[in-house]
Order: sequence, then C-alpha cells, then structure tokens
Amino acid sequence: MEQQLTDINTMSRSNKKLTKYTKNALLIFHQNICGLPNKQDELLYSLTEYSPQIICLTEHHLHNEELEGTMINRYTLGAKFCRKINKSGGACIFIKDNLHLTNINMDKYSKEMDIEICAIKIHTPSSVIIIMTVYRSPTGDITHFLDTLEIATDQLYNNTINIILCGDFNINYLNDNKKQKLNSILTSYSLYSIIDFPTSTNNLTSTAIDNVFINKFKYENYEIYPLINGLSDHDAQILRLPDKSIPNYGNELYTYRQINEYSLNEFQNNLSHETRQNVFSNDDKDTNTIFNNFLDTFLKIFNASFPVKKTSSKQDNKKWLKMGIRTSCNNKR
Repeated sequence: MEQQLTDINTMSRSNKKLTKYTKNALLIFHQNICGLPNKQDELLYSLTEYSPQIICLTEHHLHNEELEGTMINRYTLGAKFCRKINKSGGACIFIKDNLHLTNINMDKYSKEMDIEICAIKIHTPSSVIIIMTVYRSPTGDITHFLDTLEIATDQLYNNTINIILCGDFNINYLNDNKKQKLNSILTSYSLYSIIDFPTSTNNLTSTAIDNVFINKFKYENYEIYPLINGLSDHDAQILRLPDKSIPNYGNELYTYRQINEYSLNEFQNNLSHETRQNVFSNDDKDTNTIFNNFLDTFLKIFNASFPVKKTSSKQDNKKWLKMGIRTSCNNKR
C-alpha cells in the first residue's frame, strides 16, 4: 500500500508540466538546494526552458562572504540569511540582473535553526510585491517560528502590497497537524498554501514540507508546478503569475569564462595535485558519494581556474558544458 502511494505521488508530481511560454508572466522558483556550492551551472541548466525572474533557495550552506562571492549567471543576489554559529541552513533570493529590487532587512527576525528569513520588494506595472523566503530546521522551535513569522508578516503587510511566501517550513502539509496553526496565522494576511503535490520523496515516504503561500483571490490564474532536477532530495517549485511582468531597467548582463592556454595549464596543474583521498573519503563505497566528491573537487578547481566575468554583450559561455555533462545533469536521480 505504501509503495502504491509513493507511485501515485511520484506520478502526480511528474505529470504536471509548466507552460514554457512565459511572456508577460512573473516566474518564481524555490528549492531547498541542500548546498549551493558547485551547483550553479546545473541549476541554471535545469531552468533553461523557463528562465524565472526570481530564484529563492533554502539551505544554501554558505557563510556570508561565500554567498556574496557566489555567481549565478545573469542573476544578482538580492537578499540573504547566512548562519554564523551552526553549519548548513540559510536562505537567499537571486533576481535577474536587469531588474530592480529593494532589499528588506529581516535579520532581526532570524534565529538560526528556528527561523531563517530574507525578503525583497519588486515593482510591477500594477502592484508592489514582497517575496519572502524562509527556512526552518526540523529541530527548530516551532513555537518561536510561528510567533516570529507572524510578527514579521504583520510588519510587512498592508492592503497595497502583495506578499508571496515560499520556503522549507519542515511542516508536512500532507499529514502534519502543525499546518493548522500555520494556516491560522497566514490566512489572516490572505496567504494560502498552493502546494498540492509532494516536494520530497525518500524510499516509501512522500512529504510536502516545502511550500508557497499567496493570495489566491488576487492571483486567480496562478500556476504552480514541481520541477525535478536531481540537485537535492527536495524537488523544486515554480510559481507562474500571468500578466505580472516586471519592467526591464537596463541592458541585460551576461557572464562568461575566459578559457585560454594559460588558464587551461593552470587548471591541469591544479587538478594534478589532487589525491584520491579527496574522492574516496573514509573508504566510502557508495558510488553516488564518490561521484559527488569527485564533482565537488573538479568544479572547485574549475571555478578557480576559469572565474566568471560579466559583460553587457552576449558571449557563448557554455562551450565548456559538453554533452557528457549535460547528459549527467539530465540523468541525476
């Protein structure tokens, strides 16, 4: 019976397909990325068909200076929360380079493990939208989380602003009673859960611990879809709001990598100094772990040898992304 339920859940999340036509629509992407380092190119490749204006990530696992130095092609870091004491966790929002945003400082509401939150404000021709991204650890204090989220939302809410809240709440909307308390708080601000599919499936267990909350009465024609990209044990969610395009404030910036004889020699030299211990750590025989160790090491050296640069003229910056890497991205998980 449990296996049948899993099959049904997997089928339901796989059959929903996002409309590729995105003109005059605002697309917002969220995923618990389970560590952003060395996943930027694979993340962008998985979004090639849709190109969302907003990328919201939870559990990026980066310290402040590391996240500040993280490049996602054609996107700018708009808001962030990074842990200072504990490892992992965190929340951040990236926005297309050519779009205007206002950062909203949410540091006073954040507490590691309990509630990690960041937010931006964007302007569309018809409205002002605040996008909030939040992460709560499974071991975080649920009471503190609910109380603080209510205070933060109350400070931002008014009738002229539309709030979109997304993140990993670690409250399973398939069967967790805690969702009633969260719903009670958020519905008072006209925010309603719109996730009706599992966002994480492990063995025989399917959960919907990632969520998106919007005002369904203002956004009657919204669309929400899962995206299975294999970058995490959490599937992503893409929200599409028709007729909510945001204005272009300038020339789009493009990023590229300068690959020449000098940088290639540097790359090969650095790669030659790596040892097998970095790949086969702790005598781990799991092939997925070994591959991930290899890929992390390879990409770390690659990014150091071929750093990303920005320009206002378009370059073919994906020549290095050969068919083998593209196939590996498609076949993950």
